[in-house]
Amino acid sequence: MIWLGALLVLTCLAAVSPVRCVPFAPSQLQVLLDFQQAWGRTFAGWVTGGNCSTATQVKCDAQGMLTSMDLHNQGLSGSIPSTISSMVSLTYLSFELNNLTGHLPPTMGSLTRLSYLNISDTKIMCPPDYSTCVVPQNASSAFCSMCTSFCATCAEAPATAPPSSAPPSSSPQMKLLLDFQQAWGRTFVGWVAGGNCSTAEYVECDAQGMVTSIFLEFQGLTGSIPSSISSMVSLTHLDLYGNDLSGSIPSGIANLLDLCYLSLGNNALTGSFPSSIASMSGLTYLDLRRNALTGSIPSTIANMSNLEYLNLGNNALTGFIPSTICSITSLTFLYLGYNALTGPIPSTISNMTNLTFLSLELNNLTGHLPATMGSLTRLSDLYISDTDITCPPKYSTCVVPQNTSSAFCLMCTFFCSTCSAAPPIAPPSFAPPSSAPPSSSPETPPSISTPTPPSPTTPSPPPPTSNPSQPTASPSQSGGGLSAGTIAGIAAAAGVAVLLLLLLLGLMVFKRCHIQGVEASGKSGTDA
Repeated sequence: MIWLGALLVLTCLAAVSPVRCVPFAPSQLQVLLDFQQAWGRTFAGWVTGGNCSTATQVKCDAQGMLTSMDLHNQGLSGSIPSTISSMVSLTYLSFELNNLTGHLPPTMGSLTRLSYLNISDTKIMCPPDYSTCVVPQNASSAFCSMCTSFCATCAEAPATAPPSSAPPSSSPQMKLLLDFQQAWGRTFVGWVAGGNCSTAEYVECDAQGMVTSIFLEFQGLTGSIPSSISSMVSLTHLDLYGNDLSGSIPSGIANLLDLCYLSLGNNALTGSFPSSIASMSGLTYLDLRRNALTGSIPSTIANMSNLEYLNLGNNALTGFIPSTICSITSLTFLYLGYNALTGPIPSTISNMTNLTFLSLELNNLTGHLPATMGSLTRLSDLYISDTDITCPPKYSTCVVPQNTSSAFCLMCTFFCSTCSAAPPIAPPSFAPPSSAPPSSSPETPPSISTPTPPSPTTPSPPPPTSNPSQPTASPSQSGGGLSAGTIAGIAAAAGVAVLLLLLLLGLMVFKRCHIQGVEASGKSGTDA
């Protein structure tokens, strides 16, 4: 008992003891101060005389050396200061979900203890080949795992001295940037005659001084996109999202054969979807949402064979969804919502096996979701609200893998449960009796006048005795006898009646026993 009491006392003392202060090592504090200045942000505890026990977003060892820094989703903008290489004890580093740009400092190759590095959802890239090579032989840090090509190049030869400055932007390229400033009514640091990429903000260049990336989202730009942008032939990333740009999208943008990322969304652009853009087979990301684009989606969009992300939402696009779009099997994200598209969903949508997100909401689309969408097992988000699209009728061809949990089956539960109960079957060879012959078109699935399929807003299937989603009974099923559905309905009703009867009898027995108990108690009291 004595040792138990001592243990309790020690536990109480530990609970009330103050947190041990671990002051930052001077070199580490300077890095944090540099970061704050570069990003225009302050963090609690990142001050002269601060210590790790009270500082946010970081952790230190007993010597005050930074071991962990988690800065994800902090609204940071700018670049990563090169002094980050002083954080030699760092093992964990996250910059994800920020507006950071530029390159990872090549000196990060010296952070050999770094085992976790996350720069997803930023515009940070690996160092260019002409950067200073600071990578120890056989380095296996997270930096080298991410920037494999750069580190391999470094390992082949000893480190070389850095160039005296970043390669100057070539005269024609700088002339284009000056034209852009004039067209958009803005000036940017380094966009001057004789400037170079190391001092120019919001742009990146290659070793020859050719502009490869422009990041100008939410910069308050006005005016139009200059047609001269087609001369930036080395451009791979163009981001003008969230400005007030107007006019049409220059057709010459299709001359940018190296362009893989194009974001022009959330502006005031007008005109039709440029057919020239539809020929850009190198694009992997295209965002044109929240503009005022009109016309139809060109069938030539199938040429964008490497596209992974396509967002055309919140425009005024009309016409059918071209069936050719379904041949872009690399697409994982497709947003066509908030337009004025008409007609059915192409039946060939089942070819888009990598699709994870599909929005068609707030359009004038009609018909059924193609039953073959059951094969899209990766589809986790599906939006068809405010359209006239419904789930497939029960007698459609059944294409639903066993135990699937895709968004299609979560929406069309009744159809998928019917499919999973039996192997896929061919649709009936006959059409249900109807007052008018069924009509069809190349893009429209067969329509049936009677019976009418249930509305998508119906919370549950109708009673089995009059299910409107079932076709009229075939001749082999008619003839005066009860159908299987009717018999099942009667059996279910009888079962419910039996349960209610048993419950009523139970209540009567309970009440009778309770009354007898009360009477017996009263009699005992009287006898006493």
